[in-house]
Amino acid sequence: MQMELELVEAICGFQRTIETLDGRMLVVGAIPGEIIKPGDIKAIRNEGMPIYRNPTEKGRLVIQFNVKFPKSIPTNIIPQLEACLPPR
Repeated sequence: MQMELELVEAICGFQRTIETLDGRMLVVGAIPGEIIKPGDIKAIRNEGMPIYRNPTEKGRLVIQFNVKFPKSIPTNIIPQLEACLPPR
């Protein structure tokens, strides 16, 4: 599956619930400080499709992250961002 994240979620962490194929709710997240880059992939064991010829076992649920970047940033907050981020 694909999951779209806001830039702040990709940098500062997030928690989301997703519905599994069998109707259960699963919490997916990243802790603050764990950076999610565009295209990153997270695999969750035993939450994917049933395994061929062994329907009681499940494979991995693979999540690919898409990070939404803002179209623009107000110039007055650029110094604050530069203070938080690594140098140019």
